[in-house]
Parts: sequence; C-alpha cells; structure tokens
Amino acid sequence: MTGTGERHRRLLRALLGGRTPAADSVKEMDGLLAASGLPVPERVAAVAFRALPGAPEFPPGLLPEHVPADPAGDPPAALTPAPDVDLIGLTALPPGWTAAVGPLVAPAEAPESFRVARRAVDLAARGLLDAPGPVIWCRDHVTTLLLLADEFLVGQLATTTLEPLAGLSGRRREQLAETLLALVRTRGSAPELGRLLDLHPQTIRARLKKLSELFGDRLDDPAERLRLELALLAERALPDRG
Repeated sequence: MTGTGERHRRLLRALLGGRTPAADSVKEMDGLLAASGLPVPERVAAVAFRALPGAPEFPPGLLPEHVPADPAGDPPAALTPAPDVDLIGLTALPPGWTAAVGPLVAPAEAPESFRVARRAVDLAARGLLDAPGPVIWCRDHVTTLLLLADEFLVGQLATTTLEPLAGLSGRRREQLAETLLALVRTRGSAPELGRLLDLHPQTIRARLKKLSELFGDRLDDPAERLRLELALLAERALPDRG
C-alpha cells in the first residue's frame, strides 16, 4: 500500500465508507486526518482507480508518501487535499490503469467525491467519458456526469423530447439535430448559425424551416429550448439512443 500503513487504511475506510457522517464521526475523521500526519484540510478530493485484467501492478512512487492511498484495495482509492500537486505522478500510470479524481469537498463529504469518481471510472470503461490520458478529472466532465446520473430518465427525456425527429432518416436526422442544438444554444440568425456550423446560410434556412415545421412554438419557449438542449446533449452522451 502507498502511504503509512494502517492509519491510512482506517482514514480511507472512514472517509470513503459511503455513510453520511454525524457530528461525532466528523470529529473522528478529523482525528484520523491528524493522526495520519496530514494537517486537517478544509477540502479533500477522492480518487477512484480501475485496473483492467492483466494490467501490471500499481507502480511505486506515483503518489507522495503523505497521500492516503490503496490503489489495489477494496475499494481502490486515494485521498488528497491538493490533487493538482499530489496527483501529477498519475499521468505515468501504466496501460490498463485509469484514475478518476472526484470534486474537492469538505472532509465529511468525501464519500460523495468518491461516488462521483467511481461513476466517472465506470463511464470511461464504457466509452462514455473521454479523457486525454489515464487520469479523469471529474471537474472537466460535470455536464456529462450530471446527464448520465440516471441513464433511464435521461434516455426518456431524449426519446420523448426529440420525438419529432424520430421519422427522419439517419443522416437527415443528424443534420437537423446539429442545427437544432446550435439554434437552442445561441438563438442565432441563419448567417450566424451558418458561420458556427460552417454551412451556407441558405442551407441553414432550409433546416430552420423544417425544424419550425417539426417543433413549432416549442422553439420560442425558453423552458422547451432548455429541454431540447438537454435532450440533444443526452443523445450525444448516449449515442446508442440516437
């Protein structure tokens, strides 16, 4: 295990155990943090690890000694008050390893940070979350994590909200969905949308005419435009529902 042994294991179990701490357990956590050799931080970030079958063992030296970490544990995790500094070494994770860094939170909310990090690791394993390397920073994927927090509901949103597009062929539907997303996001004119999408304004006008036929007054309703944007983003996040 990376770190200083049993005290770090106890700290991880206490902070990432998934429970909602009462006041006395918050004091216990602060005591464990102090005993671990760390100053009691105002905020911490949890890290979730995943190793594919056959991946090499977690290399020593990727994490500082003061970071409570157990990448091969159950659950595989780490905890740090300074993720941007302490986790630099994780960029050298070997093939087959992924780490997700949860949001910075108060120590009592560390289980929530870990829950988000584990969700990010799971989504990445399914190809639904892209990262440029082996480290996923949840702060860079908040929209996708929020959209996919309940995949059934977001799928229902996409299906029902975008029902007017259901009868179109694949390519035609894709073109109109692209234009619809640009429209509800910007409320731009045909020339503005044309510049945004790199298309001739006349092409945009034809698409806007079709979208007006399909969605009618919904395009002028702010609440409906928000639903449409969320549905289109959900469809991109879950491409099998397109």
